[in-house]
Amino acid sequence: MIVCHCFGVTDSALKKLIVEEGVCSATAIARRTGAGSCCGPCREEVTQLLYSLSSATHNPPEELATTDAPSSAGA
Repeated sequence: MIVCHCFGVTDSALKKLIVEEGVCSATAIARRTGAGSCCGPCREEVTQLLYSLSSATHNPPEELATTDAPSSAGA
């Protein structure tokens, strides 16, 4: 399912970042994928995934700041 329509980011891509790669902040997700950095409606779902998957992996999420723009380097 697409979570971020602006950048075409899927829930499975976000799950992989959080669970397999240990990404633990909305800012890092935005930098890696762009999700949550543009128009904003997906931020709540990104945050919910981050909290639910981080708690399941015992990797608590960092403070959720989503104002940084995504990086253009190798996403």
